[in-house]
Amino acid sequence: MRYARSRVFPLFATATAVLLSASCSEAIGPEPDPDPEAEPVRFAATFPETGYLSGDGVKMRNGYALAVEMLNQQGGIGGREVVLTLRDDGSDPQAAARIYQEFVADPSVDVVLGPFSSVITEAVLHVAEAAGKPLVTAAAGSGALWAGWGRQWTVQMAAPARGYLDGSVELAAANGAETVALVWEDSRFPRSVASGVREAAVEAGLRIVVDQSYAPGRADHDALTRAAKTANADVFLGGGYLQDAIDFAKAAATTDYAPQLMGLLVGPGDPGFASAAGNAAAQCVTSHATWAPSIATQGPLADNATFVQRYRQTFGQSAHYLAAGAFGAVELVATGLRAAMDASGQVNDEALRDFLFSTATQTVAGPYRVAPLGDPSAGSQQAALTLQIQWQDDGEGGLTQRIVYPAQSAQADACFRRPGGPIRVAATFPATGYLSRDGGKMRDGYALAVEMLNEQGGLSGRRLELVARNDYSHPDSAARIYAELAADEAVDVLLGPYSSVITEAVLPVVEDAGRPMIAPMAASADLWKRQNREWTVQLLSSARNFLKGSVELAADAGARNVALVWEDSRFPASVAAGVREAVHARRLRLVMDQSYAPGRARHQLLARAAKRAGADLFVGGGYFLDAAEFVRGAAAESYQPRLASFTLGPADPGFADEVGAGLARCVASNTPWLPSSRTQGPLAASETFAARHQAAYGSQAGYHSAGGFAAVELLYEGLKAAVAGNGEIDDEALRDFLFGAEVETVLGAYGVEGLGQADAGRQRALQNLTVQWQDDGAGDLTQRIIHPASAADAQPCFNR
Repeated sequence: MRYARSRVFPLFATATAVLLSASCSEAIGPEPDPDPEAEPVRFAATFPETGYLSGDGVKMRNGYALAVEMLNQQGGIGGREVVLTLRDDGSDPQAAARIYQEFVADPSVDVVLGPFSSVITEAVLHVAEAAGKPLVTAAAGSGALWAGWGRQWTVQMAAPARGYLDGSVELAAANGAETVALVWEDSRFPRSVASGVREAAVEAGLRIVVDQSYAPGRADHDALTRAAKTANADVFLGGGYLQDAIDFAKAAATTDYAPQLMGLLVGPGDPGFASAAGNAAAQCVTSHATWAPSIATQGPLADNATFVQRYRQTFGQSAHYLAAGAFGAVELVATGLRAAMDASGQVNDEALRDFLFSTATQTVAGPYRVAPLGDPSAGSQQAALTLQIQWQDDGEGGLTQRIVYPAQSAQADACFRRPGGPIRVAATFPATGYLSRDGGKMRDGYALAVEMLNEQGGLSGRRLELVARNDYSHPDSAARIYAELAADEAVDVLLGPYSSVITEAVLPVVEDAGRPMIAPMAASADLWKRQNREWTVQLLSSARNFLKGSVELAADAGARNVALVWEDSRFPASVAAGVREAVHARRLRLVMDQSYAPGRARHQLLARAAKRAGADLFVGGGYFLDAAEFVRGAAAESYQPRLASFTLGPADPGFADEVGAGLARCVASNTPWLPSSRTQGPLAASETFAARHQAAYGSQAGYHSAGGFAAVELLYEGLKAAVAGNGEIDDEALRDFLFGAEVETVLGAYGVEGLGQADAGRQRALQNLTVQWQDDGAGDLTQRIIHPASAADAQPCFNR
């Protein structure tokens, strides 16, 4: 393909929608290969390579360029190569008019194609009409450019803009909307759309409460969305071009404005719109469409499927309706030239004009037919359809474009945003105090899940907001805060605090308030056993089983004497009870069974006592710091039990760095999850979660953060069934989901004892794993699963 005075770049393109019948038009070619000696047929046009319209205008340019390339591959026109001249008009109407003056005065230019946008076309129409030069406008939607003007040389490819958002008005009215905010760029095309919205709103019985224009490229998006929010507008419609649509969607999200429906011009048709605006902002946003990659159209150069495939191959992007319109314009002109060239190859402008005003045909862009010469609106498009597309959940955590109007063409029902602002999710965590190291990781999991959920569109267009308060590692502080949260109408849902000892204080508060709560880091099953819980569910498996695997492995390795040390609080006490059961079952001897007050352990003295008692297995502990200090204490006493296994700490990916590889080697613990786990939750697979955690926090994820993340995943699944039509959260529906669900999360399997059971809410599905720090073969240590055998990826190591 040859271009004169032009450069071609890979560009972003968009995809929108129209459902049309197959073409019955006569195909072009195949012609013989172009005669290299013959004078080429020269097409010319401007496009906004620069300026505020460039984001959309280059898509039109791409359509022209691809059509000319394929036309030449099929033999050109009458065996003559087609050369396309494209010049930058800088998004300036007067600059475009000057360039078109040059085009129509240049005898080497055979055909002129239209520029981008109604505002530029308005300036160019007068040039073509005055010069008596046929002009096909591929991207000028304003019907006002033709209505009553009696045009004689210019025809319209695009559907009239006046009806572009009528479908959104009808959809909103059917959903019960009553009020509309209309904001629009004060230029020819958006002004036409705004006129149509006013008419459609009156017909649908909607009341326009905001009707505000803004200068091109000068919109105060935040102020306009705030005005719409203040006016309680159920529907937000209008805009201008691509960047306005992106900025209005973002502004609605940042100002917590959630109209039932947003219908915006041009931008939402771009396949990059959701990533540019953010999925949460883009979800349920509608726009007009006159073409879609999926429809069955047939133009003279290609059918739609071929056009879509070639466009992606050429530009590396999905095709956009502006590109399809431009491609169709070249198809139309090329067909007309077959009848408009004389024997010498000269273009008869009047013959081409007569063809354009009289033909009814099909192109890749869809049907073409305009008002005939002599009609007051001669040249205005009469055949193209205007549909509505919408960004919707694709079922895989992202968004996709679907046709939602009219009903006979729809691929899906329209979605509507729920009224209200963000969904507020509240919890406490120990930002300070002795539990802060582990509890902070749970909070990181909460925060990352909320961030990723919002990236994927939130819930029905509403983003989630995490409210996390410091409980200072103190049960009474947590209980007071949860009483406040449960009574706060601005708090929609609750997540649990960190640790069994804190959760024990919070559970009665939540149960009395009748608020559903997921407790992600409360492993003590005793908190649920015979408690007949009705509102709170457990995410972790029972603490009673946490160190049983270590007891079994030590017994198999010949250990006989066990030293059990444990923090005297709910979770470690449950772990200790399970250790006693396992010791008894394997007929080992418990030579030491010693508790200590939370945060008050004398680690080295306890290690010394275990050594003196001849313990082969040193087991128990409390939280991370206890595990680290017991390992150091044992080393200080030169105590090397066959196996040392402690709760929580050794499961942390930073444990070996904390105590040193020499001391961490062969130390074991319990965990439900490792970064190597093959789990898949509603928001992410384990691998994706681990990578995002590393990127967000600069550290490897552990099961505390995985548990926090999984709690939000579970909450998300429950909320999808519990958000009522008015946007309110049905607490009972959420509670029923949590007590009845069987789902997978990043952490693993979830399933609890059902409502009405004595142990209702107790986790019964999640598997416990015993992990151990072992040589990685490269001079360092790594965590490996050593129990149960069905999940193990290594044999256990023991001290000699």
